[in-house]
Amino acid sequence: MTDADLELIRRWNQENTDPQAIREIVSPDFVAHMEDGDIRGPDGWIEFVTGMGEHWTDLRAGQEEVIASGDLIGERWWLSGKRPDGTVSRIRGITMHRVSGGRLQEDWVVTEEEQ
Repeated sequence: MTDADLELIRRWNQENTDPQAIREIVSPDFVAHMEDGDIRGPDGWIEFVTGMGEHWTDLRAGQEEVIASGDLIGERWWLSGKRPDGTVSRIRGITMHRVSGGRLQEDWVVTEEEQ
């Protein structure tokens, strides 16, 4: 893990809904292991975040803690936004990122919606 790897994850957290940034940050063979199934490649992630935008508005996100070891960077994070019915929802999650060759290669994501 290098400072550049940490910066890549900071950038990912700020720009992971921007199609151009997604294509720059993630590798072509990127895989995000999500609870509902895997998301593959930049186009798969773009489709995922586009779908989120259809079900949430006023999205906000934050990072609570980051730890790193080898080529893995772990983080605790939160996401909040409004649902179509106007209720505000908040999700907390933990993601392990694997970075290789200056690109995001793989994510393992676990989430929980707050009540």
